[in-house]
Amino acid sequence: MTYNFDSFNSNNITKSETVLFQCTKKTLLLNINVTNIKHQTVPLNIYIIKYNDDLVWLAKNKYFDGNSSQELFSMGKLVLYTGDKLCVQSDVDNAFNIYTSVLQGIV
Repeated sequence: MTYNFDSFNSNNITKSETVLFQCTKKTLLLNINVTNIKHQTVPLNIYIIKYNDDLVWLAKNKYFDGNSSQELFSMGKLVLYTGDKLCVQSDVDNAFNIYTSVLQGIV
């Protein structure tokens, strides 16, 4: 079995849903780093749309201070399955840079 470390990032987070990553095989989500690049405090939603359309909230209306970064679940890991989508949405367009690290192909 081949395992692949990979990363995904976006700086185009908008009021519409942005899909950061869609699983094509069983994947371990290692971390999410969020940077608010605005000078104001801004809320962000981070969630998983499961392969069966269930919604799992990771952060709902979580406020991030302006010009700050935060790493989410650096000590914990999440298992994602084929068809799962990691999504984000903000009330302010282009306020965030988001970087994720994953390990794909786990069994």
